[in-house]
Amino acid sequence: MTGLPRSRKGTRGRVGPLELSVVLACVLCLVAGVDMVSSGAGTRVLGTHPLDVTPVNDTTAPKGPRVHMLLAGGSEAETLGWGLTVDGPKWGVDMKDYALVGCGVTRATPIDYGGVRSPTQPYCQDWPQTYAHDVAVFHPKVSLLLVGRWESADAYWDGHWTDIEHPGYAAYVASQLELAVKVLSAGGAKVALLTAPYTAWKTEPFEPPGTECSPGCNRHFSENDPNRINRFNQILAGVAAKFPGTATLIDFGAHVDPGGKYSEYIDGVQVRDADGIHFTIPAGGEWVAPWLYPKLLAMIAPGNQPG
Repeated sequence: MTGLPRSRKGTRGRVGPLELSVVLACVLCLVAGVDMVSSGAGTRVLGTHPLDVTPVNDTTAPKGPRVHMLLAGGSEAETLGWGLTVDGPKWGVDMKDYALVGCGVTRATPIDYGGVRSPTQPYCQDWPQTYAHDVAVFHPKVSLLLVGRWESADAYWDGHWTDIEHPGYAAYVASQLELAVKVLSAGGAKVALLTAPYTAWKTEPFEPPGTECSPGCNRHFSENDPNRINRFNQILAGVAAKFPGTATLIDFGAHVDPGGKYSEYIDGVQVRDADGIHFTIPAGGEWVAPWLYPKLLAMIAPGNQPG
């Protein structure tokens, strides 16, 4: 690897409707004059989030230095991170959204995603080095990991097509999650493993107009299968159990899927985007924040672990 991959806003070779909100986020970054760096893979925000500001006249914000927290994952994490970043100062937290759009922890390639078999972005292969760099620079007290969608898709691994319900590939995914805990906990950080939420059973595909299933057809895709998400979360729980005192499993998926089903609206708030996958910006993360931040802060409170 020559240098660290810095793309945090790229997509897998094309911009589909599911990534439109993220593309708009990039535009806002440029308008706000945020420092950015480019690579062949795309563009990534450096060290800050365009909405990472203390609310004006916020008298509820704790005084003193903020607790550093780092969010890792794919585009679900990216969109969730906008709201978490906005609300972070209210909890005395400096949250950095370092998600790699288009990536999970699996490095199997190609992936069958949205009905298209194509290789993942080159920078996805280097996620361990990328996050190791982020942790070394930012020194988080808590690192969050939200993945599972890419791991639930059909993947070409070990010379054949497979999926997470097959033991061999499930073991590989577990090994990558274990590596993620080791990378994200470097320097003594605690790691919050967020269970993956369900997606809508029918979602928009990443395909050019005019193909068999162009955007808008709403076909069933294997990565949307709740059984696969359940299997991933079982694996995630097993990984958390291997790192007592370091990793904590937080049932994030259950919180955003009340009644065990995908929900776009919760308590009258549109938490999930109309694409059936991502979180609304910034409302989704802001709705989650009052539930999630106390659990994250409890992870670094002596003798107090979240349930």
